[in-house]
Amino acid sequence: MNWPGSGSTRRTNASRSSVAFLSFLTAISSLIGVMGIPAPAVAATTTTIGTGGSLNDFVNAVNTAQAGDIIEIVGSGDPLNPRVIQLTQTLNVNPGTTIRGVAADPALLLKSEQIEIRAPASAPAFRVLGPGTVNANGTPGTGAVFIESLEITGADDRRATGGAIGVDAGAALILRKVSLNKNKANDGGGIHNAGTTYVYDSVFY
Repeated sequence: MNWPGSGSTRRTNASRSSVAFLSFLTAISSLIGVMGIPAPAVAATTTTIGTGGSLNDFVNAVNTAQAGDIIEIVGSGDPLNPRVIQLTQTLNVNPGTTIRGVAADPALLLKSEQIEIRAPASAPAFRVLGPGTVNANGTPGTGAVFIESLEITGADDRRATGGAIGVDAGAALILRKVSLNKNKANDGGGIHNAGTTYVYDSVFY
């Protein structure tokens, strides 16, 4: 026998079941938040600025880089005729970013003079942001910026702090095979270090 209103009662029960299930999901989501379970990490990316790449390509890559990202600049292959990137503004380098030169031919050894980063009129060329750390053995810690196989030159702002590179308080920088030359500033023509900086196989003049 079909009792009056029995269909309506069944719909109400189904609705109550749905509400209960949604409440359960909400409770689980809240519990995950309380437990501090991290969201899935975003995979690091490598951006290569090839020989046909533009200044804007390089600037955009630096501006959007996140921790773990790598920016590679392909060299000219000829130390006597370096690839030149003339900056028009100081680039803020986010924590954990790597900027490095790479050889046009993987079989060839890259020298820093194959890639010349020229500082803008308002120094520094790069400003290293924190937070960042360097491990006791000199390897990159959390948030450390790594710059390798580049020449940075031409900073000439006597009012600036940091000609080629400025390292913020609490930031960390590791330089390897970098040439810093002909950079001038009010304080720290090559590097003004207010954080932590390790230098390997590099020259300043």
